[in-house]
Amino acid sequence: MPNNMISKILKYIGMGTIIIGIIASFIVGGSAGETIITIGGIIGSVISGILFLGFTEVINLLQQNVDNQEKIIRKLEEKIASLVKDTATNKSKLQQDPVSQFINSTPKHLFRCEKCGKMIEKFPCIYCGNNPEN
Repeated sequence: MPNNMISKILKYIGMGTIIIGIIASFIVGGSAGETIITIGGIIGSVISGILFLGFTEVINLLQQNVDNQEKIIRKLEEKIASLVKDTATNKSKLQQDPVSQFINSTPKHLFRCEKCGKMIEKFPCIYCGNNPEN
């Protein structure tokens, strides 16, 4: 559970309201001789105390959300820093568009050899040795 001072204070106020309210209800109701005062005081103090405890839980959940958001922000900042570092080291790769990267990565077969029919870049053919330029 997160450590939040306001949450702790409200928790103690809620528990104190329940305990002191029940004790006070017995004292006041017992001295007046009215059971309805005792029951009403007990119900009122329990409801008030539970409301304080409910606010405590809401504050704890909000604090957990804040803590989780801070963790996420730290992780995102680390990721962005590593991406910026990678971008700086690989700047030349990023300057090429994807089409030229694909073209530069594929073999440059420009035509077919007349003798063997395989794709070649230049003569003489690396497969059959055909060289029509001689």
